[in-house]
Order: sequence, then C-alpha cells, then structure tokens
Amino acid sequence: MSTSFPSLFPGMLLDAASRYAEDHMAREVRGDPVRELGWTATLVPEEAGGVGGSLSDLASIVEGLATHGLQLPVIETCAIVPLLLQAAGAETARRWLEAVAEGSAQVAPLTALSATPDDNAPTTTP
Repeated sequence: MSTSFPSLFPGMLLDAASRYAEDHMAREVRGDPVRELGWTATLVPEEAGGVGGSLSDLASIVEGLATHGLQLPVIETCAIVPLLLQAAGAETARRWLEAVAEGSAQVAPLTALSATPDDNAPTTTP
C-alpha cells in the first residue's frame, strides 16, 4: 500500500517548501523561516511590494510543509494578515502590506483561530 498521493498544488512553491521541510523535519526550526523565505509576500498585491499570488500559491507552500509534518505559522502570517489588511483603508493597508511583504513588520492576529467572529471584535495595536 502506497502512502504517496499526487500533489494538489504542484509547482515551484510546493517544491521549495517541501525541500525546506525535508531538510528541517528532524531539527529545531530557528529564526523565522516564513518571513526569511519571503512567503509573507505571497498574497500581498504587487503594487504593495508583494508577489500578488493566489490562495492556490499559498496552498502549495502549506502542502509542501504538511507533506513532511513541519508546522509553521503560514496560514496566520501569510493568509489571515494580508487578507485582513487588504480590507482596511487603502493608504493604511498599503503601508502595512509593504512592511509585511519586505519583512520589516511582523503582524499576527491576537485571537484564537477557533474563535468565531462574534466572540471578539478585531482591534489593532501600533
């Protein structure tokens, strides 16, 4: 019985994430590889300094890491943050998205991912 499945999101992002996970699955991850590898820029629009990628691109990264059981905060930092920032006012969103894409700002939601939107209203802290 084979446990190998065809990839749902093939491509260079899957290959890069898979290689990283394979190299680090038996070791402690040091630093902030999500930011260092530029994955935080995946969903950030090009006009804000990002890659302008899609959720499929981000799914490639998640699949590559998950295949080797490496857990990193990819969804929190690469999906939730850019999507919430894009919903903010245009000037505020652009400034923060640029900082997220270049890695000079690290933004994370301060709510449990299992919470419902009715549980608490999102707020920002400078």
